[in-house]
Amino acid sequence: MNGLKWLWLLALICSLSLRAEQPDTAAHPLMTRYVGTWELDELLREPSVQPELRALLGDDLERLINNISVRGPVGVYGGALTVMGNAPHRGGEEEAVLCIQLVDADSEVHAAIFSGGRVTIRSRQPRYDFLPICIRDWVALVSTGHRYRMRQPDHVDMVVPGRD
Repeated sequence: MNGLKWLWLLALICSLSLRAEQPDTAAHPLMTRYVGTWELDELLREPSVQPELRALLGDDLERLINNISVRGPVGVYGGALTVMGNAPHRGGEEEAVLCIQLVDADSEVHAAIFSGGRVTIRSRQPRYDFLPICIRDWVALVSTGHRYRMRQPDHVDMVVPGRD
């Protein structure tokens, strides 16, 4: 076997072993209970969420809740339960995101608040690149002022098959 085939085989084995170690978050009780619902108050009271949320946010917990009070249902983003929104009539000024990574019976809670033109992230992760994608993508979204959510960026081309 030549070197390229060995390298390919090694990469395949490593990817299969990594997949085997990933928890099945789709079957997690919080995932099945809350995804697609509007039950944020209940989610925040969950025994695996509430203590960590209070420990991370302290006095800023009320601001987080206010800043996600205008929101959609609980969703999934990058394998984490996610809620994002803004304060009433304050979109673009007062916003927040809550991401709950589900690991076995535990929950790893991350939150970010956009206020006064600044983003403050609360997490046990020591580095930005260790944060879940739901936090980092939300930071990118608010940092651009939501410009590209409704307006197509200049560098993006739309291709619709069958239309010339």
